[in-house]
Amino acid sequence: MIMISICQMGVSTFRAKFVPLSQLDRIEKIFVVRRNPGPKIPKVEYIVLPGICKLSIFHLIVSPIILTYYTVKKKADIILTYHFIPYLLFGFFASKMTKKPHIFCQTGSICQHYIERKCLRRITKSLLNSLSAFNVPGMQTLEYWVNHGINTDKIRVLHSTIDTEKFSSRDVEKKFDFIYIGELGSHKRVDKIITAFSQIVKSGTEASLAIVGTGKDEDQLKTLVRSLQVENSVEFFGYQKDVVEFLVLAKIFVMFSKAEGLPVALMEAMSTELLVIAPDVNNIPGMLKNNVSGYLVESGNFQELFEKMNYALTNYHNLNHLRKNAREEIVTNHSYGVAVRKWEMLFARLT
Repeated sequence: MIMISICQMGVSTFRAKFVPLSQLDRIEKIFVVRRNPGPKIPKVEYIVLPGICKLSIFHLIVSPIILTYYTVKKKADIILTYHFIPYLLFGFFASKMTKKPHIFCQTGSICQHYIERKCLRRITKSLLNSLSAFNVPGMQTLEYWVNHGINTDKIRVLHSTIDTEKFSSRDVEKKFDFIYIGELGSHKRVDKIITAFSQIVKSGTEASLAIVGTGKDEDQLKTLVRSLQVENSVEFFGYQKDVVEFLVLAKIFVMFSKAEGLPVALMEAMSTELLVIAPDVNNIPGMLKNNVSGYLVESGNFQELFEKMNYALTNYHNLNHLRKNAREEIVTNHSYGVAVRKWEMLFARLT
C-alpha cells in the first residue's frame, strides 16, 4: 500500500503520528507533502512544496493541486490528512479528483468550533461524512461528533502515540523542579504557570522552572519573568529537537491550556515518569486520572493550579505511585505498538 499525506507539525508530533504507520507491513511507502522536509523515518519520503506556497494565498490554491498531482503520479492508494483547515479541504479535493479513500485525523479541538457555527455547520458535517475514515483523539471527542450527526461507522479513536522505550526515566540528578514543553502562545496560558511558580518561590521555597518551546508570546513571557523577579529561577530553552533530554532532568511537568486534543508532550512526560499536572479539558481526563496517575486542574482555575503545583513539589518524594501509574497508562494505551494494531484494523476494514 502506498499512502500520501499533507500536513505541517512539529518534529515530536510528526514522529508520534508517522512512526507507527511506517511499522505496518502493508505500508510500502508514505509520501508526505510539506513546506519543508521532516524527520528521517523509514518508508517516509518528503515532497517539498515550492517556495511560493509559503504565502497563504498561493498555499491555498497550489497545494491541493500538487497533492492531487502526486496522488496520481505516485500511484497512492490512500490520502491521509491532519488539521481541518486547510488540509482536510486539500484532501477532500484530491480525493474527489482521484477517487482515492481519504482518512482525516483530528488534532486539537479547533475543528469542533466550526460545526458549532450555524453558517459552517452544514459544510463541516458534509465534509466529515464524506471521509472514508475519521480518527479522533479520544472518547470525549468521538461522543461529541456522534452527537453532532457524524456517521459512527467512520469514527475511530486513533491518535498520537509515543516511543515508550525512548521516553523512560533515568537515574540522574534532577535539575528542574518544574518543566513546561510546548508552544508559547496565549491559548497555552504559560503566563499563569509562571505566575503560580513565582508565588511558590516568593513563599520561600527554592524551586526552578524550565520552559522548552517557542512562540509568539516568548518575549512577553520573558518580560513577565523579569517583572515577577524570578529570572534566576526560570530558564527559557527555546525549541529543542530532543525533549527527552530535558524531561529526564525534571520532576514535575505542568500545562494549563485552554483546550487540547491529546497532547504529545503530556504523554511523553507521563512515559518518562514525571509527576504531571494538566487541565481537565477535552480528552485529557480520559488518559490522566486525577490522584491516580497525576493531577487534573479545573480549566482556568488559577488558584487550583497554584495549589497543585505547590503540593506536588512539597510532596514529590511521596508520590512515586502516581508517576509509575502514569507510565503504565502510556505503555498500555498510547505506545507505538497500540497505534500499529489500530491502524492495521482500520486498513483491514477499508481494503
